[in-house]
Amino acid sequence: EKAVHMHVDMIEALLKKRKSQYRFALKQPNRGKISNGENGTAIETYIDAETGETKKNILNCPLAKIGDTLWVKEPWFPKVFHSCCMDACDCADIRVSYLVGNEQLYVSEWDIPENWSFPKGSFNANKGYLFSASMPKWASRIFLKVKNIRVEQLWEINEGDAIAEGVEPIIWKTGECRYPDYLARH
Repeated sequence: EKAVHMHVDMIEALLKKRKSQYRFALKQPNRGKISNGENGTAIETYIDAETGETKKNILNCPLAKIGDTLWVKEPWFPKVFHSCCMDACDCADIRVSYLVGNEQLYVSEWDIPENWSFPKGSFNANKGYLFSASMPKWASRIFLKVKNIRVEQLWEINEGDAIAEGVEPIIWKTGECRYPDYLARH
Protein backbone atom coordinates (compact mmCIF):
# COMPACT_ATOMS: atom_id res chain seq x y z
CA GLU A 1 0.00 0.00 0.00
CA LYS A 2 1.28 3.43 -0.96
CA ALA A 3 0.17 6.89 0.08
CA VAL A 4 -1.11 9.52 -2.34
CA HIS A 5 -1.48 13.20 -1.56
CA MET A 6 -4.63 14.87 -2.81
CA HIS A 7 -5.71 18.50 -2.91
CA VAL A 8 -8.85 19.36 -0.94
CA ASP A 9 -10.83 19.74 -4.19
CA MET A 10 -9.95 16.15 -5.08
CA ILE A 11 -10.89 14.91 -1.60
CA GLU A 12 -14.25 16.64 -1.84
CA ALA A 13 -14.88 15.09 -5.28
CA LEU A 14 -13.98 11.63 -3.90
CA LEU A 15 -16.33 11.97 -0.93
CA LYS A 16 -19.16 13.15 -3.17
CA LYS A 17 -18.47 10.19 -5.50
CA ARG A 18 -17.67 12.51 -8.42
CA LYS A 19 -14.07 11.30 -8.73
CA SER A 20 -13.14 7.82 -9.92
CA GLN A 21 -9.74 8.43 -11.57
CA TYR A 22 -6.36 9.54 -10.27
CA ARG A 23 -3.63 10.84 -12.58
CA PHE A 24 0.03 11.57 -12.13
CA ALA A 25 2.98 12.29 -14.42
CA LEU A 26 5.07 9.36 -15.65
CA LYS A 27 8.76 9.98 -16.27
CA GLN A 28 9.97 8.66 -19.60
CA PRO A 29 13.65 7.72 -19.67
CA ASN A 30 14.06 8.20 -23.44
CA ARG A 31 11.21 10.57 -24.36
CA GLY A 32 9.88 8.16 -26.94
CA LYS A 33 6.35 7.36 -28.03
CA ILE A 34 4.24 5.77 -25.28
CA SER A 35 1.56 3.15 -25.75
CA ASN A 36 -0.36 0.92 -23.35
CA GLY A 37 0.99 -2.57 -22.73
CA GLU A 38 -0.52 -5.46 -20.82
CA ASN A 39 -1.43 -5.55 -17.12
CA GLY A 40 -1.03 -1.83 -16.55
CA THR A 41 2.38 -1.44 -18.16
CA ALA A 42 3.41 1.11 -20.77
CA ILE A 43 5.64 0.56 -23.76
CA GLU A 44 8.03 3.32 -24.75
CA THR A 45 9.28 3.13 -28.36
CA TYR A 46 12.33 5.26 -29.16
CA ILE A 47 15.29 5.50 -31.51
CA ASP A 48 18.66 4.81 -29.89
CA ALA A 49 20.89 7.88 -30.47
CA GLU A 50 24.07 5.78 -30.84
CA THR A 51 22.87 2.95 -33.08
CA GLY A 52 19.84 4.48 -34.81
CA GLU A 53 17.89 1.32 -33.95
CA THR A 54 14.27 1.36 -32.81
CA LYS A 55 14.09 0.09 -29.24
CA LYS A 56 11.36 -0.56 -26.72
CA ASN A 57 11.21 -0.17 -22.94
CA ILE A 58 8.51 -1.63 -20.74
CA LEU A 59 7.60 0.90 -18.06
CA ASN A 60 5.82 -0.18 -14.90
CA CYS A 61 3.64 2.25 -13.02
CA PRO A 62 5.81 3.47 -10.11
CA LEU A 63 2.77 4.16 -7.94
CA ALA A 64 0.90 0.86 -7.96
CA LYS A 65 -0.12 -2.31 -9.75
CA ILE A 66 -3.63 -3.39 -10.63
CA GLY A 67 -5.21 -4.71 -7.42
CA ASP A 68 -3.08 -2.57 -5.08
CA THR A 69 -4.63 -0.27 -2.49
CA LEU A 70 -3.68 3.39 -2.18
CA TRP A 71 -4.37 5.38 0.97
CA VAL A 72 -5.06 9.09 0.75
CA LYS A 73 -3.20 11.73 2.75
CA GLU A 74 -5.25 14.85 3.41
CA PRO A 75 -5.27 17.85 5.81
CA TRP A 76 -6.14 16.48 9.25
CA PHE A 77 -6.09 17.23 12.95
CA PRO A 78 -5.55 14.62 15.68
CA LYS A 79 -6.93 15.31 19.15
CA VAL A 80 -6.52 13.23 22.26
CA PHE A 81 -9.83 11.62 23.11
CA HIS A 82 -10.47 11.49 26.85
CA SER A 83 -12.77 8.73 27.98
CA CYS A 84 -12.12 8.92 31.71
CA CYS A 85 -14.29 6.67 33.77
CA MET A 86 -14.18 6.12 37.52
CA ASP A 87 -10.52 5.74 38.49
CA ALA A 88 -9.23 4.83 35.00
CA CYS A 89 -8.33 7.24 32.22
CA ASP A 90 -7.72 6.16 28.66
CA CYS A 91 -6.02 9.22 27.20
CA ALA A 92 -4.12 7.53 24.38
CA ASP A 93 -7.04 7.28 21.95
CA ILE A 94 -7.20 9.85 19.14
CA ARG A 95 -10.12 11.51 17.42
CA VAL A 96 -9.12 12.62 13.90
CA SER A 97 -10.88 15.55 12.23
CA TYR A 98 -10.54 16.29 8.51
CA LEU A 99 -10.54 19.61 6.68
CA VAL A 100 -13.00 18.33 4.06
CA GLY A 101 -16.41 17.21 5.32
CA ASN A 102 -17.63 17.05 8.88
CA GLU A 103 -16.38 13.53 9.42
CA GLN A 104 -14.34 12.39 12.41
CA LEU A 105 -12.55 9.11 12.94
CA TYR A 106 -12.03 7.55 16.36
CA VAL A 107 -8.74 5.63 16.55
CA SER A 108 -8.05 3.34 19.48
CA GLU A 109 -4.63 3.50 21.11
CA TRP A 110 -4.17 -0.13 20.00
CA ASP A 111 -4.21 1.01 16.35
CA ILE A 112 -1.64 3.76 16.88
CA PRO A 113 2.08 2.86 16.85
CA GLU A 114 3.78 3.37 20.20
CA ASN A 115 6.45 5.62 18.69
CA TRP A 116 3.91 8.04 17.15
CA SER A 117 3.95 11.61 18.44
CA PHE A 118 2.08 14.74 17.47
CA PRO A 119 3.77 16.12 14.32
CA LYS A 120 5.74 19.28 14.96
CA GLY A 121 6.14 22.00 12.35
CA SER A 122 3.35 20.73 10.09
CA PHE A 123 0.57 22.92 11.46
CA ASN A 124 -1.31 25.06 8.94
CA ALA A 125 -2.22 28.12 11.00
CA ASN A 126 -4.62 29.47 8.38
CA LYS A 127 -7.01 26.53 8.51
CA GLY A 128 -6.18 24.96 11.88
CA TYR A 129 -5.25 21.58 10.40
CA LEU A 130 -2.02 19.69 9.85
CA PHE A 131 -0.58 19.40 6.36
CA SER A 132 -1.39 16.15 4.57
CA ALA A 133 2.30 15.18 4.40
CA SER A 134 2.25 14.50 8.15
CA MET A 135 -0.72 12.10 8.02
CA PRO A 136 0.11 8.51 9.03
CA LYS A 137 -1.75 5.59 7.49
CA TRP A 138 -3.72 4.86 10.68
CA ALA A 139 -5.36 8.31 10.43
CA SER A 140 -6.48 7.91 6.82
CA ARG A 141 -10.16 7.46 6.07
CA ILE A 142 -9.93 6.98 2.30
CA PHE A 143 -8.51 3.84 0.69
CA LEU A 144 -8.62 3.36 -3.09
CA LYS A 145 -8.41 0.07 -4.98
CA VAL A 146 -6.48 0.23 -8.29
CA LYS A 147 -8.73 -1.32 -10.95
CA ASN A 148 -7.02 -0.17 -14.11
CA ILE A 149 -3.81 1.57 -15.20
CA ARG A 150 -3.33 3.28 -18.53
CA VAL A 151 -0.92 5.74 -20.06
CA GLU A 152 -1.94 8.72 -22.16
CA GLN A 153 -0.70 12.13 -23.12
CA LEU A 154 -2.18 14.95 -21.05
CA TRP A 155 -3.83 16.55 -24.08
CA GLU A 156 -5.61 13.26 -24.85
CA ILE A 157 -7.96 13.65 -21.88
CA ASN A 158 -11.59 13.66 -22.99
CA GLU A 159 -14.71 15.07 -21.34
CA GLY A 160 -15.64 11.74 -19.73
CA ASP A 161 -12.19 11.40 -18.17
CA ALA A 162 -12.30 15.02 -16.93
CA ILE A 163 -15.61 14.31 -15.22
CA ALA A 164 -14.19 11.06 -13.73
CA GLU A 165 -11.33 13.20 -12.38
CA GLY A 166 -13.94 15.15 -10.41
CA VAL A 167 -14.09 18.27 -12.57
CA GLU A 168 -17.55 19.80 -12.40
CA PRO A 169 -18.81 21.43 -15.59
CA ILE A 170 -20.25 24.93 -15.42
CA ILE A 171 -23.41 25.39 -17.48
CA TRP A 172 -23.73 28.96 -18.71
CA LYS A 173 -27.08 30.71 -19.21
CA THR A 174 -26.60 30.19 -22.94
CA GLY A 175 -26.52 26.43 -22.34
CA GLU A 176 -22.80 26.28 -23.15
CA CYS A 177 -20.82 23.82 -21.02
CA ARG A 178 -17.38 24.89 -19.76
CA TYR A 179 -14.95 23.60 -17.20
CA PRO A 180 -13.23 25.75 -14.56
CA ASP A 181 -9.56 26.61 -14.98
CA TYR A 182 -8.20 24.99 -11.81
CA LEU A 183 -4.61 25.93 -12.63
CA ALA A 184 -5.45 29.64 -12.54
CA ARG A 185 -6.32 29.39 -8.81
CA HIS A 186 -2.94 28.00 -7.69
